Parts: sequence; C-alpha cells; structure tokens
Amino acid sequence: MTLAVPPLPEPHLFLPNSCGTITDAGPGSLSTICCTGLSGRYVSILIPGREDALVLCEVEVVLQGCLPLPGALDVARGRPVAQSSTLNTISLAANAVDGNGDTDWERGSCAHTEMELEPWWRVDLGRRHAIYAVTITNRRDCCWESLLGAQVHVGDSLADHGKRNPV
Repeated sequence: MTLAVPPLPEPHLFLPNSCGTITDAGPGSLSTICCTGLSGRYVSILIPGREDALVLCEVEVVLQGCLPLPGALDVARGRPVAQSSTLNTISLAANAVDGNGDTDWERGSCAHTEMELEPWWRVDLGRRHAIYAVTITNRRDCCWESLLGAQVHVGDSLADHGKRNPV
C-alpha cells in the first residue's frame, strides 16, 4: 500500500514573522490574510525586497475568525497610522482606515507611498489584541499588481517597521 504525501506548502505562505503574504492582487481585490490569533498591538503591511509603491484602499482588522461575519468589529478603523512616505496630499496613511473602501485612488480614499525600496504601512491598535484576520482592499484604477507579495505582520515591536515581529 502506498500512501500519498501531500506537497509541501510554498515557502512564502508561512513566513516565521508574518500572518501571511498577498498572493492574489487583482484590480480592486479583497485579500483576507488569516492570522490565527497572533497577538500584537501593531499590524504592518510591507513589500519586501523590491522597489515599489504601496497602495492600500482599506485595511480592516478583525478579532473573530478568518472569515469575519458581516458587521464584525474593525479594530483598525480610525486608529493612528504611519507609512514610510506619502505620495501627495490625497495619499495619507489614514485613508486606509477611514471606512471608505473606494478603490479609485484619485478620489482620495487610498493610502499611497512613493516609489521606494520596501515601502511599509502600519496601524497602532492601542493595545494588544489576538488578530484573526486582516482584510486589504486593493486599488482598482491602476497598478494593482504592486500589492502582490506584500506581507502582513502582527506584533508589539516597531523595530524595522514591524518586519521582525515574533509570531
């Protein structure tokens, strides 16, 4: 009798210091990253190892299940945020937690960094939470592929923009 051995997961899906990686970044896509209860005060999103712009039209952080129920509390909404740079006056980091999921950057609803090496964005949840899911709304009008490969990190450290937060 021969037992079938399932294939190993792709290495980028199980990074030791992150909830996960965005693997589907179509126009206006919603990517839900399951964090399975990782605890932390900060949620950081970054594009590792390349020069690009980071654009986030909405980021929601929920404390219940990987598939949040309708009406689940978004603990990121309206919280303090920061990003590595700001493209212009309509590209503020706070746009990603304003509750407006409009996917057209030109209407001023998306956070947008400048083109730079390893851009990042971060929300301060105010205290430690067990994070179960982070949902990211991608831009629809242009350049949506830049979010492909972005990593979501959860932890208590601000060092290296949250990139090294322990699991």
